[in-house]
Amino acid sequence: MDSEVLERINELITAKKINIRKLALDIDIPYTTLRSILLGDTGDMKLSVAKKIAKYFNITLDQLVGIDDMDLTKIKFADIPVVDTDGLTLSHVKELQQIANYMKNQK
Repeated sequence: MDSEVLERINELITAKKINIRKLALDIDIPYTTLRSILLGDTGDMKLSVAKKIAKYFNITLDQLVGIDDMDLTKIKFADIPVVDTDGLTLSHVKELQQIANYMKNQK
């Protein structure tokens, strides 16, 4: 995978002040898959994953892959509410994610 794309994704993660685990949870892909992508351990990222990342950060696919410029100071990150999951089991956190995904699909 193009190292510039990986660098862009890492810049977005830093700018939004989240970590890889949160991004993976929010875009509903396994943490290990996203981690492998960002470490460059996999070949090419699936288009479906790239779309989820671009949508999450409110940018275009062209910006994600470097065809169009991406100015971090001008990106309006979507307001995604933060849910306090401290004290919840992993099972409960996954259930909350499933509920959120269900609600997103009801639009």
